Amino acid sequence: MLDATFAMSTRGAVFEPLLALANARVVTLVEAHALGPDDGAFLLRALIDLESDGVELFGAACAADAAFYTEIADYLVARVGAALHRVVLELISQGGRA
Repeated sequence: MLDATFAMSTRGAVFEPLLALANARVVTLVEAHALGPDDGAFLLRALIDLESDGVELFGAACAADAAFYTEIADYLVARVGAALHRVVLELISQGGRA
């Protein structure tokens, strides 16, 4: 369940914090040896691409609803492939939680 603060926010408001959290999670997974360094680097590159493309791609003024998190996950999976699909879902699934 999404935190009430994020559920009421726009996609534009949660985009940067979501990216920061996802980046930190990738680094933590690599440091904990739960994710290989090459896969971690690949995911970080996908997150850089996401940041470069920007929230406008997803409608910055729209609500940060479940569809938004699905769109973000789909974007990342399209870049990293099915092999890292589970990791992407874990990165994004708690994006709205405090």
